[in-house]
Formats: sequence, structure tokens, C-alpha cells
Amino acid sequence: MPGTYDMTLTTKNSQYTKTIHKDVLITASQAKYINGLNAAYLRNRNWILGGLAITLVIIGGIFFRVHRVRKRKRDLHAKNGK
Repeated sequence: MPGTYDMTLTTKNSQYTKTIHKDVLITASQAKYINGLNAAYLRNRNWILGGLAITLVIIGGIFFRVHRVRKRKRDLHAKNGK
């Protein structure tokens, strides 16, 4: 929906926290663009999240396998006295 919206931005740093409040004007063309992207995201959200989950499982499996192989080699060398 085009219109004026209140935007709040909060930035946190190790030294300070700052909050900025601004009124933002959204035009009709900007609203169409935002709504189109949101609709596309909602349509494909399950595929995006599923792909992300599969990627994380694959990366976790690779790390687990590398860790297991390194541990096995380390134990083998310890048994052989090398």
C-alpha cells in the first residue's frame, strides 16, 4: 500500500546504541515492487528454506566425516608409535 510509514532503525555497537526514527513515503510503483518481491518470496519460501537446510546438512556431514578421518589417523599413529 502506498503511503507514509514510520521507519525505526536501531544500531547497536560495543560502545553505544542509536535509534533513528523517520517518516518514509512509499509510492505506488515502489509498493508494487515490494509486494511483487514479497509474493515471489512467499511462493518459493519452502523451496528456499529446504535448499538451505539440505546445504547445511551436507556441509555438516562433510565436517563430521573429515573430523572422524582425522581422529582415526591420529589414533592409528598413536598406536603405531609414530
